[in-house]
Amino acid sequence: MKTQTVCANLSSRAALLMVLSVVSAQALSACGGVSYREVPGSGTSPSSSSNSGSSDQTYTDDEGNTYHDTSSDDYSSESSASETYQITSTFKLAGPDASSGSTYTRTGISTDNLLKITVTGGQPTQIASGGNYVAGYTCIRVSVTVNGDTQDAFVTNTGHDGWGYCYGAKSSVTLDFSGSLSPGHGTVSVRVSDAQYDNCRLYGNFMSGGCPISSVYTVNGSPSHYIQGRMQIQVNSPAL
Repeated sequence: MKTQTVCANLSSRAALLMVLSVVSAQALSACGGVSYREVPGSGTSPSSSSNSGSSDQTYTDDEGNTYHDTSSDDYSSESSASETYQITSTFKLAGPDASSGSTYTRTGISTDNLLKITVTGGQPTQIASGGNYVAGYTCIRVSVTVNGDTQDAFVTNTGHDGWGYCYGAKSSVTLDFSGSLSPGHGTVSVRVSDAQYDNCRLYGNFMSGGCPISSVYTVNGSPSHYIQGRMQIQVNSPAL
């Protein structure tokens, strides 16, 4: 009698296990019969083959299904990806001896680890005393300073490289200050100073350029002549 009872219990348990097996199979079938794909490092070891900077990673699930995932091998570039922006700023400078207007400072620049400044020369402008007179030039030289790092920009305003006394001047110059940025820095300021030009005032014609480079002219410390230019400041936001 006890033997019959034990057998009956075993039969019931076997039947229950069969029912659970059928239900589980149906549940997987409803989901396409595929369990979720495991990601690298979660227990499934991918095999990979590199091809021109990409990898075809193969994953196998518990039921023997195989999946392929093609993605970039350069994960460092993904982690350091950031958006770049450009800030345009114009400047107008008097000579370095002027009591005012001899420097221009662009403040409040936010960036992560990129700071490149492209400088171009602007057109001659009216002299301080007014009237129809302009102080002519075809090239300018200025000093650009960021965090104590000073670099010179020698550029023309003609759209092409300089010649004569402007030899060596470029239509534009890009200065890289990225190395002057340190981790945890705040906003950055860019200062432009030490204005020079190829004006010919010392040779009888202050309305033209093409003469030896000299400091922008002042009169007893007061601004007289000016130069103009433009900066295109390239910055980036931190990678998230």
